[in-house]
Amino acid sequence: MTTSNPLTGLKNIILPSQLETGPLALGWWIVIVVVSALLVVVGYLLWRYWRSGKQKRLALAEIKKFKDHPIHLDQLNKLLKRTALAYYPRAQVASLSGKAWFEFLNAQTRKNYFDEELINHFIQDLYRNSSPASKQQIAAACQWLKHARIHHWRRHG
Repeated sequence: MTTSNPLTGLKNIILPSQLETGPLALGWWIVIVVVSALLVVVGYLLWRYWRSGKQKRLALAEIKKFKDHPIHLDQLNKLLKRTALAYYPRAQVASLSGKAWFEFLNAQTRKNYFDEELINHFIQDLYRNSSPASKQQIAAACQWLKHARIHHWRRHG
């Protein structure tokens, strides 16, 4: 009995021919351009949205600095006014004072953070010589800064 090697009948492995990839079809280039343009536009809009809230974030950070020592009421009022001027037309905001000022602030949020009693205390205490802001006044200002509706997509002069 002769035993023959079973491997002798095998042929070498035939490798598949290399696939040739030609240039992309026009449709794929259009898809690439459109998707890239959309990504750029969405990125730009998100950047503008984030940047538009900068004044509110700065104002909140400034209030947090006064954790150890009290913020004076006139400082708090100036901070609110400066922030409002960054987002709303100067003609609409700059001349406001007293009750009209707080009504304007309340109109910019869904909830009135400055109630009638707080407004009256605010107005009375505002013109006293360096009176510190109460916790309720600071909390109302912080809530307004967090929740005020601002115009993200346009800048007022």
